[in-house]
Amino acid sequence: MSRDWHMFKKSPIATRASRRPAASPSARPVALFVREAGQGPPLVMLHGLASSSRYWEPHFDVLGRVYRIIAPDLLGFGRSPNPAGAEYTPAQHLAALTGALERRLDGPATVVGHSMGAIVALHLAVNRPEMVGRLALISPPVIGEHVWGHAPDGGPRRFHAFAVHTPAGRTLFNAGMRAASPVWVAVAPRVRRTVPRGASQDALRGSWTAYWQTLEATVYGSNVPRLFADVPPSVTARHPLLVMHGARDGIVPVGPVRALVAIRSDVQYIEIPDAGHNPAYTHAALFQDALLTGR
Repeated sequence: MSRDWHMFKKSPIATRASRRPAASPSARPVALFVREAGQGPPLVMLHGLASSSRYWEPHFDVLGRVYRIIAPDLLGFGRSPNPAGAEYTPAQHLAALTGALERRLDGPATVVGHSMGAIVALHLAVNRPEMVGRLALISPPVIGEHVWGHAPDGGPRRFHAFAVHTPAGRTLFNAGMRAASPVWVAVAPRVRRTVPRGASQDALRGSWTAYWQTLEATVYGSNVPRLFADVPPSVTARHPLLVMHGARDGIVPVGPVRALVAIRSDVQYIEIPDAGHNPAYTHAALFQDALLTGR
């Protein structure tokens, strides 16, 4: 058994329950902005941090010939609302997402999530399995206290405390994002060449609070190994749980992802030797083929 799996086992939080994230007053469903394309069985596509539904636009033509694509801007990102008082917990992201899907689905869908979107997809599969007929995780963030045994510390923790949890920090950094947005729209396609142009331009459309609180509460705060283990058999009854990861991912190291996929026997794991954190974009044909094969 790998060293990385032992890290999961030893984590003081590794056995914390992953089902039914706690609700809160801010978890009431809001109307997410949703892009839709194509015809056929439903394909739900969930973007990652510093991104939007435009991350998936390069696939709309090919996948839209086979699937009806449903690509929301997740809560606080892109053109979706930033509700006052939202804490961007898994429960709040899940409530907003299921509200959007309940109006668009009449049965289970193929659900694809990239990075942070992969975590939201796992919460959906565990808590609303009737909505998920097939699950695909691209660059799942197996990071945070459930793997490391501690939350970010030192400078990152002090930075989070100021930027997210103080009125002055939220005001300062939200204002900074708004001020930087026009410049970023112009330069982003040049500096983020492994991310679709539209998604790069949308990176600052949301709020600083949504970005950092989602990172803190949903990415660092979700027990990804436990969620992965808890995906019910109904989700993988017809198709294996697909995981795609780049061996050169500089955000999510490949070791913990290899340990993650070893938890279950019903997994199709595709590791791309020359890919980084965005294999669905840099290796689009391989990603599309993985979704189209075995439909």
